[in-house]
Amino acid sequence: MGILQQGLGNDVTAFQEVRVKCAGGWVDAYVSPHEREVLRRRSLGVLAMPQDLESLDILLRVPLEGAVSEAIFSRRERDKLRRLGPGLLQCDVDGTGRRTVRRLVVPPASVSQIVVRGRNWRSALVRATRFAPYCRRAIMLPAVPVDEEMLLLEARFYGVGVAVSIGAGEAPVWRLEPAPFVPDRYTGASWQFSELVFEAWQSAQERAATAGSLA
Repeated sequence: MGILQQGLGNDVTAFQEVRVKCAGGWVDAYVSPHEREVLRRRSLGVLAMPQDLESLDILLRVPLEGAVSEAIFSRRERDKLRRLGPGLLQCDVDGTGRRTVRRLVVPPASVSQIVVRGRNWRSALVRATRFAPYCRRAIMLPAVPVDEEMLLLEARFYGVGVAVSIGAGEAPVWRLEPAPFVPDRYTGASWQFSELVFEAWQSAQERAATAGSLA
C-alpha cells in the first residue's frame, strides 16, 4: 500500500498509485485497471482511441450488449463511428439489410482518487478541484499552514481532503478526509481521464519490467 493510501479507508487499498501529468502539473492517482479490457487490448496490439470528446461521448451511447441500428444516430455521429479504428466497434448488417453497431471497447481503468502535492495550499486546492467530475480529491502539503482554519474551511466546501507530510517513509497526517465521490454520470471526459491515467500506469509497468530485467 502506498503512503498516501494509509488512513484513507478500504476502498482505495486495491488501487495502485501512479504519477500522472495533467491539469497543469503532476498528481498522484490511484488506479485499478480493468483486467479483461487490458488483456483484450493487448491481444489487439495497438488500439487507436479517439482523442476528441465528441467521439467518446458517442461511443458511450453505443451499447455493449446487443447491436443497435445505426439509424438511431445522426449523420454526423454515424460518420464519426465509421471513422473509428478496429477493436472499438463491431459493425454488421442485419437480416433486413440495416447496418448495426455494437461497442466492444470500455474504459481501461477506474480511478479512485488523485492527490495534488504543493507548498501553496491555495494553488493546490484550485488544481484539485479540477478533478471533481472524475474521482475523490485531496492535497498534500509539506507542513501545516498558518492559516489552516481558512484552508480547512475552503477544502471542506469543495470536498477536498487535506494531508500533511511529516517525513520520508512516514504516513501523512490527515487534517481532513476527502468527501466521497458521487458521480452524476460517466461522460466522454471521464473516459478520456481514465485513458490518461491508464497510459501512465502502463508506462510505469513497462519501466518496472525493464528495470527488473536489467537487475
